[in-house]
Amino acid sequence: MSISCSRRVGGSAGRRVASFVAATILLAATARAQAAKPATAPEGPGKTLYVKWCSGCHGDGGAGDGYAASYMIPRPRDLTLGNFYIRSTKTGDVPTDADLRRTITDGFPGTAMSGWKTALSTAQIDTLVQYVKKFSPFFSGPAPTVLAAGPEPAPNSEGLVEGRRVYEQLKCFECHGQKGYGDGTSVPTLMDDQKMPIFSADLSKNWTFRGGPTVADIYRGFRTGLNGTPMPAYTAEANNVNDEQLWRLAQYVRSLAPAAPPDTSSMIHATMKMDGPLPATPDDKAWDEVPAHYVPLGGQVAIKPRWFTPSIDGVWVQAMYDMKKLALKLTWHDASRSPDTTFAPWIKKVVETLDHADPPPITAQGPDRIAITFPVKIAADSLRPFFLGGNSVRSAYVWRWSSSPDTAEEGTTRGLARFTPLAAKNGLGHSARYQDGEWQLQFTRALLPVDSTTAPTFGGDLPVPVAFFAADGSNGEIGMRGSMSGWYTIMIHMMGATQ
Repeated sequence: MSISCSRRVGGSAGRRVASFVAATILLAATARAQAAKPATAPEGPGKTLYVKWCSGCHGDGGAGDGYAASYMIPRPRDLTLGNFYIRSTKTGDVPTDADLRRTITDGFPGTAMSGWKTALSTAQIDTLVQYVKKFSPFFSGPAPTVLAAGPEPAPNSEGLVEGRRVYEQLKCFECHGQKGYGDGTSVPTLMDDQKMPIFSADLSKNWTFRGGPTVADIYRGFRTGLNGTPMPAYTAEANNVNDEQLWRLAQYVRSLAPAAPPDTSSMIHATMKMDGPLPATPDDKAWDEVPAHYVPLGGQVAIKPRWFTPSIDGVWVQAMYDMKKLALKLTWHDASRSPDTTFAPWIKKVVETLDHADPPPITAQGPDRIAITFPVKIAADSLRPFFLGGNSVRSAYVWRWSSSPDTAEEGTTRGLARFTPLAAKNGLGHSARYQDGEWQLQFTRALLPVDSTTAPTFGGDLPVPVAFFAADGSNGEIGMRGSMSGWYTIMIHMMGATQ
């Protein structure tokens, strides 16, 4: 998918989802604290800070076995090993104090490790840096040496071609896929140094890179590797690549993501089709002219069964309409078209290593799924239902789709698990396409429903509230297990509509 993004992350929507999920992970694990007998945290300055803010994930003894650890992919780092993802030192070395400070300050995007720069002072973070080093004897040796970086060559089109050639030479596609969507053939068997399952990075979302989003950050990762993960360090001796080629590879990888992080504010603007019919399929060229809005998703932890480790962390949403119909296109990255037999090793590892928090247990893969929630009635004074398909107090109108079989239907719900198909059909159509680790899904429906008591009217310049739910069947996301958004709004600017 080719999408241009020029605005910075609005931040609030994505941070709200991430913060809610991280907080709920810790709350869900609190009950286990009474029975657990973790190792004792070492004495010294920083112990109080560590026990309060860090031990819930990393454990009192720093072994990555805190009360919340079993709900996470990837697992928290085992600090006793001295084996850290992000470093400016050579592979196998411990990080510098500056590396640790950066990790605590900024966190790891795309994981449960949040940045602490707003919660802790600079002095507190410096205290934690020294305290974390107490967990591993590997910090007792000489100070590590920072790898020297060569100068970055000026970016140009020839450099991107060379970067792509190096991408092929180093077989980056085996983990990250041909387009960088995190769908390589090795994904189902990827594990970290603790034999835990670990996701491959989606290179089209540089704002989720754990080591940072810039070309220099990416280059540093190639030089140092990510200790404890399948991501190695690349050297001239082992890989037959020189420093300039690694810079070109970094520039190429950076080119796979938008020029700036996407806007995640709550307004989705629909585009009116002025001539000709609406597209019938999501790969129609007409969609190239429609702006895409990124909606971050977080684990569905609002109702049971909860899910803390979703693989789908966001969807791109586009909206188009004419005087009769509304079309929505959703695009998201998924390493498999579920169910997929090649993901049997992955689902086995997920079942073995995760605490699923709530029954029923995961026994098999399911299909990939999408659900879109709307209010049954859209009016200036109407109340929105619960964003996960309503509840027993207020029902919702929902479009839902499944990949196997490829079907879509509309209905009313009192919670997504309580779906009643509509008797009066509104002509909901859909078209789905999966290729190279990417789903494209289009829904189309008449603006005016057959029965306005069971389905909303779209248009009339009233904002259309909408919320999204996604599930990756190959990641064990069955039933209510999956990822979710809060409420967003689709703006349809028109004076009237006809059937």
